[in-house]
Amino acid sequence: MDFKEKKETRRSHFIVINLARLMLVAAIVGSYLNSRWLVFFTAIIALFFTFVPLILKKFFDLKIPAWFEIT
Repeated sequence: MDFKEKKETRRSHFIVINLARLMLVAAIVGSYLNSRWLVFFTAIIALFFTFVPLILKKFFDLKIPAWFEIT
């Protein structure tokens, strides 16, 4: 994999993950406004789990493949 392909892969990974996070934030806001507490707390937990790979990389120097993070 050359540099250009790697850069494009990182960019698409960035877009997919942040789009998922944006949808989770919208779910959190919508569920809070409609008093749907189970959806609210589930979305908060799911949003936290989207940051787990970043935490593992930063604190434990553990690299998780991008395809595993998205699925």
